[in-house]
Amino acid sequence: MLSGEMYDARDPQLTAERQRVQDLCKALNESYDSEQKLRERIIRELFGSAGDVIWIEPPFYCDYGSNITLGSKVFFNFNCVILDPASVVIGSNVLFGPGVQVYTSSHPMNASDRRTWREFAQPVEIGSDVWVGGGAIICPGVRIGSRSAIGAGSVRSRTTYLKMCLRPETHADSFDTSINRIWIGRSFGRLNKKESRPKGPCFGLPPGRGLSMTLLCSTYIWSVGVMEYWKNENPTPIFCNLEQKPSRFSDA
Repeated sequence: MLSGEMYDARDPQLTAERQRVQDLCKALNESYDSEQKLRERIIRELFGSAGDVIWIEPPFYCDYGSNITLGSKVFFNFNCVILDPASVVIGSNVLFGPGVQVYTSSHPMNASDRRTWREFAQPVEIGSDVWVGGGAIICPGVRIGSRSAIGAGSVRSRTTYLKMCLRPETHADSFDTSINRIWIGRSFGRLNKKESRPKGPCFGLPPGRGLSMTLLCSTYIWSVGVMEYWKNENPTPIFCNLEQKPSRFSDA
């Protein structure tokens, strides 16, 4: 499971581990704010490793807990979920808004493979000094760089099974969200006023769009030329003998 290979979540050992964590999450979620000592004890038992000052606003849910590593001063607001068949490493001074969901587990894209009920998992890593806005979703295999801010409702996803990356901002195989960045929207469209996109040589547009504009203009000019050619009662051939001047351009 931790190696990224396919596994069966119905395995008796995995089922027993999830039941243990469900009991701990239930105890945490039913505890009172005045029972801080109880919550601290549950948190130490729930996670694989946790630093100082872990603040969780119930309800909180996770699969195994033992695969989650927390730094110091980590805050989870209400209703956060971590599915951790693979490792989830979270740095220090990290804030999670309400309803943030972190996924490491995924399922095959092929329907016949899904019928086996086998799945796979990829690790997630979140650096230090990160703020994840409410309702954000972090999908398997994603790494978020330190000092980043993730806007509310954003989705960071890279489906490696399809060899597809949505809006890559770094190398296609790195799965990284760069450090010191603000990300908003689906697949984390980057918001960074200090860095503008490079301009292309055509019309001052970004690379690729200038070429598209050139092709569009060329197609329009060609279409107008064809229309004028057919409208003329005695059209001049488009391809003519360059040594002989066409009659329509002959000297008066």
